Amino acid sequence: MSSQRNKYNSSSGSDSVIEVLRKTQQRARLYLLALITTVILFGIYGLASNSTPVLENSITKVSDETYLLGCGSILSILKYKAVAVMTGPTIQGVVYFTQDPSTKKVHITGSLKNLTPNSNGLRGFHIHEYGDATNGCMSSGSHYNPEGQSHGAPHEAVRHIGDLGNVQVDSNGIVQLDIPDALVIHEGIDDLGKGGHPDSLKTGNAGGRAGCAVIGIASARY
Repeated sequence: MSSQRNKYNSSSGSDSVIEVLRKTQQRARLYLLALITTVILFGIYGLASNSTPVLENSITKVSDETYLLGCGSILSILKYKAVAVMTGPTIQGVVYFTQDPSTKKVHITGSLKNLTPNSNGLRGFHIHEYGDATNGCMSSGSHYNPEGQSHGAPHEAVRHIGDLGNVQVDSNGIVQLDIPDALVIHEGIDDLGKGGHPDSLKTGNAGGRAGCAVIGIASARY
């Protein structure tokens, strides 16, 4: 009888731990959902830059040193993935976002196709304010800029938090993404705030929006 009682008690404790982990995972998914529904990421033609920021220890902000969830929490042992499907009149692609459990940084991989190659083969990414596609790319708002800064390059101190630099478009109109960070493709060149145009310090004078994507939680198959 004693050994059976101990066995049941042990089983109950194990079930308790599993239940805590299950609830913790549910909370983690909710936190991530709160983050990804606040932003839409945009790309534009632009000048070369390899520096990009990553997601911060806040569910509503993005900056250079970033965490999706608090360091030291049990949540830090979990692995998070998100996916964004880029669409436009011609542009197509899928981008995956994965948080590294050890560094807490977000790694972006994926590819885009059917982009029109320009003279220097470059397009940049912006994070915009809203994950709202009710009016196509136009309802995503302005660049994500909670600190009220001017537009700039991602390595500069004065810039929008959503200014992410540029990616390379090959001669076939394809972009292969592999960057350590955090999507509307614009029609013009991002001058990184240096062009002297009235819109340079607002949008980089990047032109219209050719395609966009809202980031959502990826299913287990990815």
